[in-house]
Formats: sequence, structure tokens, C-alpha cells
Amino acid sequence: MGDLARRQKIRNAHRGYATKELQTIETVIAGESENKITLLQDTKENLAETMKILGTLTEEILGLLEKEKDIEPEIADWSKFRRDIRKGIQKIEDYLKPTSGNASKQISNPPPTAHQALGTQQTTCNQTLRARLPKLEPKKFYGSVADWQSFWDTFRNAVHENGQLSEIDKFTYLKGLLGGEASTAIAGLSLTQGNYGATIEILKKCFGDKPKIISAHMEMLLKLTPVYNG
Repeated sequence: MGDLARRQKIRNAHRGYATKELQTIETVIAGESENKITLLQDTKENLAETMKILGTLTEEILGLLEKEKDIEPEIADWSKFRRDIRKGIQKIEDYLKPTSGNASKQISNPPPTAHQALGTQQTTCNQTLRARLPKLEPKKFYGSVADWQSFWDTFRNAVHENGQLSEIDKFTYLKGLLGGEASTAIAGLSLTQGNYGATIEILKKCFGDKPKIISAHMEMLLKLTPVYNG
């Protein structure tokens, strides 16, 4: 693959990511997630960073184009897409302004942590999606292979298979329950709807390997002190 084709492929991948981010803005604003402010701030930062990357890639692509007739369409296409990104960022900024009733209300009342949301009972009259979760108090998962299956079964039943939660909500809960090696394993993934499934696969691959689980349990059994009669 030549330099031009490679850069165009990378550019298209970043555009696809940015398009998904733009599509989630209205959904997040209209939704009831208590992490709305955090999600919008993350989306804004991701879009700004992606716009810089796309700008650099576009300049490189323009320098590799051999036909002058291809340059103008490339510039026009990038200008239109950049305008769409800026509109999305502006929409987020407008919502996050202190004068916004919804935004100021959410800033003055920060959402509970994932562990608190899962461990508390339904005590508020304004029921949210989190208040519909079962009354569970799952332990944090720090990366022990022996603890993975127990953690995953609890999380799957309480959150992963809960149809009332969006994938962003599920991802928020999951990240709040990870620590140590487990948290490090997904440190490079931003809090976006598209990354939730990828995070699950990474955790399963790192800590859910059945032979490793069996080996870990066997090792634990061998370390037990034997009990003798008499």
C-alpha cells in the first residue's frame, strides 16, 4: 500500500470515529444519564483532538496528490467535515454554559460513583436508570484471574444485560469497578459508546481464559493448609 492510500485509509478511520461521536451528542443531551456533563466534555475533547489529526492527515494527503484537479475537491470535502465537527463542539459548549439550567444543575449536583450507584437502594423520588439496578454490592476487580468469573457474572446480571441502560452508562459502571491490572488493561480506551464492547473483549481475553482460571484455582487449592484428624 502506497503512502497516499495508507494516509487516506487512516483518515477515513478517524472520520468514521468522529462521525460516531457527532451522532452521540444529541442522544447524550436528550438522555437522562447522570454522567451527561462528563460524557459531553469527553466528546468535546475527543472531537477537538480528532480534528487536529484529520487536519494533519489532510495536509499530508494534499502533498501526495499528483493531479491538480484532485486537490480542490479534497480541500472542499475536508472544509465541510471540519465545519460539521465545529458545529458539534459548539453545540456541546452551548449546553455546558453556566447559564444553561440543565448544565448548572448537573454541575452543582455531581453524579455518584459507579460503586455507590450499584450499592445504594432506591431512595429518590426521581427514579433514574441507575435506581432501577438490583441491590448489589460487587467488589472491584483488580485483575486476579481467579476472581474474574465471579466478577463478570455479577456485573453481567446487574449491568451488562440490563436493557434500560445505554452502553455509555454500562461502560461508566464498568470503569468504576476496575482497578490495578484490570484498569491498566483498558487505560487507552476513552469513555465512548463504541468502546464498551471492545473493553469487554479485552478483559475477557486478558483475564477470562479458562485454562488460566483453572490453573489459578488449582494453585489456590494447593496453597491451602491440610487438616488432619486426631
